[in-house]
Amino acid sequence: MGKAAEFGLKVWAIVIFIGPFIVGLMDSSWFFGEFFFLAMLYGMFFSIPAFFIFLLITVVLNKQAISLIYKKMILAAIGFVLTFITFIMFGGIVEEFWIAYCIIVVIAILFLKLDPSIKSREDDTESSNQNLESSI
Repeated sequence: MGKAAEFGLKVWAIVIFIGPFIVGLMDSSWFFGEFFFLAMLYGMFFSIPAFFIFLLITVVLNKQAISLIYKKMILAAIGFVLTFITFIMFGGIVEEFWIAYCIIVVIAILFLKLDPSIKSREDDTESSNQNLESSI
């Protein structure tokens, strides 16, 4: 599995497994054992289309020669939109749910390590500058 695909899978798993806990913390009426199991089960099933779209975009975007921070910002925006659309299509608008899951997806994308498939132009420039400085 490639680095970008591994990143996408980690983001998806974090959202599926941590999302129910965050919802329970936001609204204690959802804080019971059966909810966590059902939320993870439904989350895995209903988020499969969004997962594959996110995975494809991650793999393609990671091959682009742009800086890592821009890649992550783009992925965070796409992850947020895909999560929101999934809730609209399958879950309806339960505010605690979509807010919690969108927050988790953005945090996971920003904090997980994404190894770029190719170096960005900025990285190449920095490497050239460092090589030039060391030769002087």
